[in-house]
Amino acid sequence: MTTHTQAYQYPSICARCGAPNPTTTGRIIKQDAAQLFRFFWQKTERITLTVPVCPTCQAYLNKHSWRAAVLANMALVLCLIGAFFLRQQGVNMLIAVFFAAWGAPLLSRVCVNLYRRIFYHPQGTTWPQLCEYEDSRLTFTQPEFQQEFFKLNER
Repeated sequence: MTTHTQAYQYPSICARCGAPNPTTTGRIIKQDAAQLFRFFWQKTERITLTVPVCPTCQAYLNKHSWRAAVLANMALVLCLIGAFFLRQQGVNMLIAVFFAAWGAPLLSRVCVNLYRRIFYHPQGTTWPQLCEYEDSRLTFTQPEFQQEFFKLNER
């Protein structure tokens, strides 16, 4: 897995609500969304962004991103415990390992997506939802921010 910090220029508006002159920033880590699941041997590319946000949006995104991360980790641990109990009940080792290796990330992703739907906001509930990164192209959900971002970073 390779991580890149891109040298983008950002407009002086909040990346979530579009408020002018935001005074804080937030960090977004995204990976190319072209493939839903990857095998461990497949190379992934991640991008790290530090975007401007207003203090209200920063507090909201921090709170929900933290909660979603806790929920994802709890689902992961529960699935691993489930695999252990499957093995204790005499289930084939291969099935228990398969359950742990594929079930844990899947359950984790499902739980986070459910959380995001429950606390849905059109401009994003968690930091990664502020933008999409696909085929090395970055797009923000906030329309004004996206327009200004595109103007500043035309290549």
